[in-house]
Amino acid sequence: MLDKRQIVDKELFQIAKKLITREKLYLDPDVNRSMIMEKTSIPKNRFASLFVKFAGVNFRTFINDLRLQEAAKLMKAHPHYSISSIAIESGFEVPQSFYRLFHEKFGCTPNEYFDKVKSEIAASGEEVE
Repeated sequence: MLDKRQIVDKELFQIAKKLITREKLYLDPDVNRSMIMEKTSIPKNRFASLFVKFAGVNFRTFINDLRLQEAAKLMKAHPHYSISSIAIESGFEVPQSFYRLFHEKFGCTPNEYFDKVKSEIAASGEEVE
């Protein structure tokens, strides 16, 4: 059973998570802890531990995971976009970081993933630009 502090911590994390996802703050390349702490009033000394405890990852990894999910969605929705455009629209400023993190998460490069998406679209009879 959760004690009062754990319940409050979980609620604080949920507030931060909802803010980040609903407002799509993860798409902002400049999003940082300070910005989220200011908008949610989460104390600095508890912020990092909330993400580790309830998301299982640190804040930066949490943000990058959301960005990578967005990139995968964009590739499927806009097969005519370039990989660079996908990276930028997903909130990544540095293409090398995007490529490295994408490969770590999906087990293939963005180009390989994109080729697979385009092949699936072509096989379904839809047009690929």
